[in-house]
Amino acid sequence: MDSEKTIALLIDGDNISYKYLPTIVSELNKQGRIVIKRVYGDFSSKILTPWKEAALKYSLSCVHNYAFTVNKSSTDSSLIIDCMDILYRNEIDIYCICSSDSDFIRLIQRLKENGKQVLGMGEAKTVEAFKSAVDRFYPLGAIKSYPVNSAVKISKVVDDVLKNQDKIDALNLDGTNINDLYQVMVLYVYELTEKEDMVHLSNLSTYLYKQHPEFDVRSYKFSKPLDIIKKYKETFEIVQVPSETDPSKVSIYIKLKTSK
Repeated sequence: MDSEKTIALLIDGDNISYKYLPTIVSELNKQGRIVIKRVYGDFSSKILTPWKEAALKYSLSCVHNYAFTVNKSSTDSSLIIDCMDILYRNEIDIYCICSSDSDFIRLIQRLKENGKQVLGMGEAKTVEAFKSAVDRFYPLGAIKSYPVNSAVKISKVVDDVLKNQDKIDALNLDGTNINDLYQVMVLYVYELTEKEDMVHLSNLSTYLYKQHPEFDVRSYKFSKPLDIIKKYKETFEIVQVPSETDPSKVSIYIKLKTSK
């Protein structure tokens, strides 16, 4: 089994809104383990006050850079220097640069020259040159739109969850409300089955724990995540796939039941 890829998340706080942070973290958690999380900006400015609160919630390091002239801070150069330091340590597989301007294009090229995968995330105002430079660009604000495949009839439960996805993303899984956990599980199974119709149970569990470090299955009076899935058999379907080398062993996959 391949080891999980390591990710460095570097955010230009002057150009990216704090409101996108849950989406950014959620997308990257699907691709590996985020080991470096930093947001850069002039945090003496009241404009970035919400970023400090968001960074605390998601365990990001705030890297402060004064704006020595009007409308211009040293954020970009600080991010670039830090990124090159990380590159020389050669401990990161994937770099994610979150910005909406073209100041980081040469940095992106340099990372790719060293064989690194580079992801970009930005708002609608992001310049085309930035989008073209990265290996894959994620348009913030559109990532969570979840276009429904017309060939798949989703249930009313899933439809209701998708309509309230922002509120569900913000839920705290502290063991007090089993319905909160149920809605989160529905949303995550849907997210992780966008490309394939089912997700391996271990991948679902890993994603759940990444998104909610406070989650403990025992606080809901269950011994393992599969028990939660079994409780809601009207929503989830459990698929057992025998091993090709040893039919006595099975892998467990989860999928959402479609409407009839």
